[in-house]
Amino acid sequence: MTLLIFFVDIFQLPTIDGYSVRAGDCSGNDIWSIYGDGITLQDCAERCTSHPDCVSFMFFDNKRCFPKSRTCEETSKDNPKNVFYDKIIDVLSAVDGYTPRHGDCPGNDIWSIYGDGITLSDCAERCTSHADCVAFMFFDNKRCFPKTKTCEDTSKDNPKNVFYDKAIDPLPTIDGFSTRRGDCPGNDIWSIYGDGITLSDCAERCTSHADCLAFMFFDNKRCFPKTKTCEDTSKDNPKNVFYDKN
Repeated sequence: MTLLIFFVDIFQLPTIDGYSVRAGDCSGNDIWSIYGDGITLQDCAERCTSHPDCVSFMFFDNKRCFPKSRTCEETSKDNPKNVFYDKIIDVLSAVDGYTPRHGDCPGNDIWSIYGDGITLSDCAERCTSHADCVAFMFFDNKRCFPKTKTCEDTSKDNPKNVFYDKAIDPLPTIDGFSTRRGDCPGNDIWSIYGDGITLSDCAERCTSHADCLAFMFFDNKRCFPKTKTCEDTSKDNPKNVFYDKN
């Protein structure tokens, strides 16, 4: 019996300025208009860098270039000739009153104040001045998508997406109630609902009603007394603050 031993050389993945490198591929989302065959890694990187929608590329067998409009968290590694390159993300730009993070919370856009070709500061001002805006996504450092809702985990398939949540002030407290962020939707007591009232007024309305167990105070002015509470509040709007009777 002959024992055959195969030696596999592990090569260091070739690098290129402006991109991080990893083995594998993120299938799909190819930009075929700038696909290339028989080109160098440098040429492939330049094609991606010069295209506004390109965020990464897969370089196959050191000669075939597959620019991509999206990346992925985990590459498929079924072909050792696939090498994947992601654009290196700059440090997130900051703006007063907002907390930045990578990604997007899709949907819930306020199209009336959408902007293209504007600055981060302009985008933040649009959101701040709109009563229903709680966050915004700033795409490619120029496109502004104000939002009526945020989310816990952003989708990170496009590194050009940066999400900004309105900075949250400390929760105001009131005697006789515990406080937490969010809302327990439904079960509103509309007979004692109030708009343009204070937190103290809202608490008094709930305290004086036999069926009121809690209330949601929205945007520091709207009072939603409740007949029921819940274990986990929905936190898609940072302007919602929930108060449970002690």
